[in-house]
Amino acid sequence: MKGHGSEKIRLGPFTVVCRPNALDVSRLGVTATKKVGSACDRNRFKRLAREFFRINRLDWPSGLDILFIALAGFDSFKPGLLGPKEAEKLRRFFFKALGAKKG
Repeated sequence: MKGHGSEKIRLGPFTVVCRPNALDVSRLGVTATKKVGSACDRNRFKRLAREFFRINRLDWPSGLDILFIALAGFDSFKPGLLGPKEAEKLRRFFFKALGAKKG
């Protein structure tokens, strides 16, 4: 996704990359390499990212490809860090990314 009209933002121990797609729905991708930690840590990140997407997707614009990338240090991540404040930050980021590509 990098470099193909994509935008990115860093939120704590992960990065979110997005770009518009030609669909009416948003799609989610989640990546976590071995640098993140054990398989348990990587799977935990994937579960949290999918849950965060499901809970907030109705408030976010549609027509985006969204990629959550876990960074080293995620193993010390606290679940409370993905709350309403981060959801609102991502909502503004996604609308900005869509607006920049449409206009």
